[in-house]
Amino acid sequence: MIEAADVYTALSSYMDIASYSMTDVMPCCQKGLDWVNARLREGVDPDNPLIAETAAAIAHFFFFICRLTDGEKYENCKVGDVSYKRNIEKEFEFECRIKNQAVADAAEILKDGGFYCRGS
Repeated sequence: MIEAADVYTALSSYMDIASYSMTDVMPCCQKGLDWVNARLREGVDPDNPLIAETAAAIAHFFFFICRLTDGEKYENCKVGDVSYKRNIEKEFEFECRIKNQAVADAAEILKDGGFYCRGS
């Protein structure tokens, strides 16, 4: 059976997680795993590696949301002649795309959530 530690191992492949400790990330790993387990189809092998991969993407999204309030994550910063500007909306869109692609890739193991139509 996939556990939060397995999700952490999968999440460790994300480069932006490297500077955070296991203690920092583990609550999001458990939350991501709970999210996937709540949506698993009946009869899915509990050791299916797709569970950990999908939970890691969901955990990454949850951890992104948690980090938005970090004091060290400034929206704008200038040091001497160098300035840095974050675009939180673009970062959020990127995180949503990662999460949504992981959910789409896991369609074979997840319950169908029903019909969704989004106009543009």
